[in-house]
Amino acid sequence: MSLITYLNRETDYRGYLFSDNNAWLQTFTHTANVITTIIRHPQVSIDTKILLSEELLTKYATYPSHFLFGEEIATSKAITYLIKLYPHIEGRVHDYLSAWVPTIEFSTDDDVARYYNHQRFENAFVLSQKIINSN
Repeated sequence: MSLITYLNRETDYRGYLFSDNNAWLQTFTHTANVITTIIRHPQVSIDTKILLSEELLTKYATYPSHFLFGEEIATSKAITYLIKLYPHIEGRVHDYLSAWVPTIEFSTDDDVARYYNHQRFENAFVLSQKIINSN
């Protein structure tokens, strides 16, 4: 899976690159949007969709800096679509999310960032479920 390899190797998640051209580098959000598109594709196996979703969540959960450019919205949208298309895996997704509890010791800047990202994801996930399920 080239997308998983890319997701695991990419480390530059800056929102903007301030150079002569001010390039938009929102790599994480774009990757989450690609995974959402793959999840919605009927010819991709459910196992592949789950694997991509778990890799995306793992990368999000372990990222050691604050996300600021809608990464939590794109990530929660992907997971919500997965559940909407395959309701029988909702328990599995919730078990995965329940196991993802960041430390609240805040002994490092990474701890603070992961807690912040986790809280933003939880809020976005609840909201995306309401929006997608109302359509």
